[in-house]
Amino acid sequence: MFNDRLARIGDYPFDRLRTLLDADQPGGGHAMLSLALGEPQHPAPEIVRRVVNDSFDLWGKYPPVQGTPGFRAAIVNWMVRRYGIDPAMMDADRCVIPVSGTREALFMMALTAIPEKIAGKQPAVLMPNPFYQVYLGAAALSGAEPVFVAAGADTDFLPDYHALDAATLDRTALAYFCSPANPQGTVAPLDRLVSLIELARAHDFIIVFDECYSEIYDTVPPVGGIEACAALGGSLQNVIIMNSLSKRSSVPGLRSGFVAGDPDLIARFKQVRDYGGRSTAPSSISPTGCWATDWAITGPAGDSICGSMSRMVKKPPTAFGPRPRCASCRANIWRAPMRRASAPAHAISAVRWSMTSPRPNRRSSA
Repeated sequence: MFNDRLARIGDYPFDRLRTLLDADQPGGGHAMLSLALGEPQHPAPEIVRRVVNDSFDLWGKYPPVQGTPGFRAAIVNWMVRRYGIDPAMMDADRCVIPVSGTREALFMMALTAIPEKIAGKQPAVLMPNPFYQVYLGAAALSGAEPVFVAAGADTDFLPDYHALDAATLDRTALAYFCSPANPQGTVAPLDRLVSLIELARAHDFIIVFDECYSEIYDTVPPVGGIEACAALGGSLQNVIIMNSLSKRSSVPGLRSGFVAGDPDLIARFKQVRDYGGRSTAPSSISPTGCWATDWAITGPAGDSICGSMSRMVKKPPTAFGPRPRCASCRANIWRAPMRRASAPAHAISAVRWSMTSPRPNRRSSA
C-alpha cells in the first residue's frame, strides 16, 4: 500500500539524470563540471566557520521550529537593508519562520495552502515552464492540478499568469514565481511583481516568490516581492517570500533558509512544520550571525561575489553559448540558449509532464 499520487510524478529527476549520464566521463583529463544540483562554486566566507564555532554549545539543543528571536530579527533587518522597506511592514515574531533550505519550504507551503476542493473543483497550482521540479511534486502530492505556463522568449522568459482564463484562476490555490528565474536568469521588474500580487488577491490565491537567486547578479540588485508589497501600501496579504543562504552565501550545507510574508499563512505553515518540518541547529541558530551581517556577498580574499559574477559575464565560457536574449535576463544562473523550453538538469521535468507544451487555458473547501 502506498500513496497512489506518487505515480503522477515518477522518479526524481536527478535519479533519472544519473542513470542517463553516469557512464559518461569527460575526456582529455578534464574535470567534470556539474550543472545538476546548481551548487555554488565560490568558497564559503570565513565568517561561517567563526559563527558555527561560536554556536558550538547550542548543538546539543533541539531548536524551536519557529526559530529564535535573534534569527527572526536578523531576517527582518536583512530585508530592510536589502530592499529598503519600512521596518514596520514586518513583525519578526509573526511574519518570519526559518526552514531547512527552501526546497522543503516550497513543498510544505503546498501542504499548507491547498484545500481539498475550491468551489467543488480540483485546486490548481500555477508554475513556470521550465520549472523547478519541487513545484510539480508539491502540487501533485497535495492533490492539485499542476498548470504549466510557458516562460519563453515571447513572454520575456517569465510566466504570464494574467493570460490564464478566469475559470482556472478562480480555482487556483497557489502560484510559484521565481525571479531571478531558474534557469533563464530573467529578473522581473517591479510592476510585474505588483501586478502578480494584485492578481493573487483578486482571485484569492497565494503567490510564492522563490527568490533564492536574488543575490546572484552583476550590477543592479533584482527587486523582490517585499518591494512590491511596499508599493501596494505595505500589506503582506496572500504573499509568501522564500530565500536562503545556499546560493547567496555559498553555504548549501548549512541548510539555512527562511519564509516570510502573510502572518496568517506563516501561522498555518508553522502548524504544518510542527508535525513534519525538519528544524536543525544550522537552520535557526548558527546562521543568525550570518544573516545579521552583509558578508554574504564576500568571496575569496574579500572579493565581491557580484564583482566576480560581473567578470564571468565579460568572459563567458564559449562552450555554454549565449544567454537568453532579453533585456531583463540580468541574473547569472545558467549560460545556455533558452529559445525553447529545454532546460538544464536543475529544472528537469517529471516523467509524466511536458516541458514544452504549456497548459491552456482560498477560499474555503467546498
